[in-house]
Amino acid sequence: MVMHKTLILVVGANEAQRNASAHVLRRTGSEVVEKPTLEAALRAAERNPDLVVSVLPAELGASGIKMVRDEVELYRAMLREQHARAAAEATEERIAAILESITDAFFAVDREWRFTYVNEEAERLLQLQRSALLGQVVWEMFPVAETFRQQAETALKTQRAVHFCYCPAPGKWFEVHAYPSSTGLSVYFSDITEEKQAEEALRLSEARLRLALDAANAGMWEWDLATNRHLWSEGLWKLYGVEPYSCDPCRDVWLAAVYPEDRHMARQRVSDAARDGVEFYLEYRVLDPDGTVRWLMSCGRPVRDAGGQAIRFIGIVMDITERKRADVTMRTAEKFAATGRLAATLAHEINNPLAAVMNLMFLLEENPSLDSEARGYLNLGQQELTRIAHITQQMLGFYRETQKPVPVRLAEVLDGVLGLYARKLSDSLVRVQTEYDFRGEVESFPSELRQVFSNLLANALDAMETRGGSIRVRIESAREWRGRWSRRGVRIVVADNGPGIPPEHRKRVFDAFFTTKGERGTGLGLWVTQGIVEKLGGVIRMRTSTRPGVNGTCFSIFLPIRSQVKMAA
Repeated sequence: MVMHKTLILVVGANEAQRNASAHVLRRTGSEVVEKPTLEAALRAAERNPDLVVSVLPAELGASGIKMVRDEVELYRAMLREQHARAAAEATEERIAAILESITDAFFAVDREWRFTYVNEEAERLLQLQRSALLGQVVWEMFPVAETFRQQAETALKTQRAVHFCYCPAPGKWFEVHAYPSSTGLSVYFSDITEEKQAEEALRLSEARLRLALDAANAGMWEWDLATNRHLWSEGLWKLYGVEPYSCDPCRDVWLAAVYPEDRHMARQRVSDAARDGVEFYLEYRVLDPDGTVRWLMSCGRPVRDAGGQAIRFIGIVMDITERKRADVTMRTAEKFAATGRLAATLAHEINNPLAAVMNLMFLLEENPSLDSEARGYLNLGQQELTRIAHITQQMLGFYRETQKPVPVRLAEVLDGVLGLYARKLSDSLVRVQTEYDFRGEVESFPSELRQVFSNLLANALDAMETRGGSIRVRIESAREWRGRWSRRGVRIVVADNGPGIPPEHRKRVFDAFFTTKGERGTGLGLWVTQGIVEKLGGVIRMRTSTRPGVNGTCFSIFLPIRSQVKMAA
């Protein structure tokens, strides 16, 4: 609180007059100290600088009182000005102390863009002493600060605060807050170079991680056990066959993508790991909306709090479909190798007795007592023995056909194979319908064609679950189109009215060692058939249906006669 200074009255030695004058002055609101002499008043003033000495006449009339009042008011105005100046100076000192103590750099400019204040941190960041800046125009001291100038002028013009990041030099970044006023602009700024470098390092790290995840066809996930909140990377949505960010990531969305047969196992493994707070690894299948089945690998690791309690899991998911296919290929190759070794051994053991049987068949053919029917059967037997001998040669050392293809009449080969199955067809009450619209020749290997037709007819017979049924065999001229190119050839169709092949087996019918016949099948018939057809430059296709009334299976083989012919434009 500001105290008023005391007025000392000097009115001579007459105490009555002095007291009367003091009373009048006190009524004006002044504090009065009475002294009998000027000397006494001066001594008091020396001891107390707040005292003001006023010498009054011996008698204080109306004019004297007015004079005293005016002097008092003038003095009070002077005091108020002094107090205001002192308060302003104190305020400025406090503001300056605050601006010097803050961690941000600060400077102020007037409306002419001249520096009016610069704190110590601003001196350090601007690398100039405040004495060199005060009174100078900003744009003359920093002529290249175009971005800063645009933002600052906008703030002063619109009288709205602005916030922006500014790069004063390569590799240097400032964060700036500018606040306009009627007198100029107050600017706070700080060096955020390290933060920018950290952000850039994080951005690069995330980019490298995304690149690595994309290259590995993988995704990342995080699971908060307390809130049950899930976070998925963009790649993880794609692995689950779900549109990215189309819904909230959660366990139900993941399980919905898992193949039904693997769902219980996957759910149980993850639940056990969450309950026990341990790492987990599992492989499972997912079913895409288009029906494609893929294999995924998922592994997770717990993150623990200070007390060792698992609070969240982080993990990665990878598409391992190709690896699974490679594993199957490797196992198949191992089976082929083992089968090849076994086949070579068997072929070697069969070859010698086979040669003896063929010699006996030759001698039997020379027997004149055989009638024509017996000689027909003998001829068929010799053809089959020849085919067996050819197969054993293929089995030995992965035999390759070295002889050139010869003209073959497909109708005769098919009739020969049907003749071999005549007894079985009759016993099974299976009716065979043949349609030979093409009776020409193709260049091929007779023994291999017999093997192809024999495999197809055997499968058609095995497809008849009950006695009865029909098999249709057709040979016709055909043309296969490939874009604007086509080639002439022959189509051989073997169709049955059996129950058809179930959908889950259709993609595997040409796989090696795949069979639905149990112990009766080897799983090699159609695989070998496809290999022979493709070696001859042909194509084999399958159509099948399990719908009652239209059930059955049809195999269609196209064999080329000549090279491709381009269609006329």
